[in-house]
Amino acid sequence: MNTCPVCGYEGLELPYTEDGNICSSCGTEFGYDDLLNSREELRRRWLQAGAVWWDATMPRPADWSVDHLVRQLRNVGYQLASTERMAIEAERLNNTQLAELPSMLKYPVEVTHRD
Repeated sequence: MNTCPVCGYEGLELPYTEDGNICSSCGTEFGYDDLLNSREELRRRWLQAGAVWWDATMPRPADWSVDHLVRQLRNVGYQLASTERMAIEAERLNNTQLAELPSMLKYPVEVTHRD
C-alpha cells in the first residue's frame, strides 16, 4: 500500500504519482486536484470540511476518530492544531446530527386545512 501525501492515509492501492488514483480518505484525485492546488491547500480544505471519509463505496476504518486522524496526518509530517481539532470535532458532530434527522422525523406531521 501507498501513502497519500495530502492526508497521510496509508491505503492507496497505487502510488500517488499514478494519474487518476483517488484517495479514499480525502478524495484527492492525483493528476488532477494536485495540479490545480498544492497538497497543503488540498489538506486545508479537507480539514476545514471536517476531514470526512470521502469514499462512500469503501468502509472507513473502524477507529475513524479524530485521534486516528491525528496519527494519519503524522504520516505526512502534519500536526493538527488544537483549534483545527475542535473545529473537526464540531463539524463531525453537526454531520452526525444531520444524518440522524430523518429518523427524528419518522412520525408524519399532521396537516390540517382551514377553509
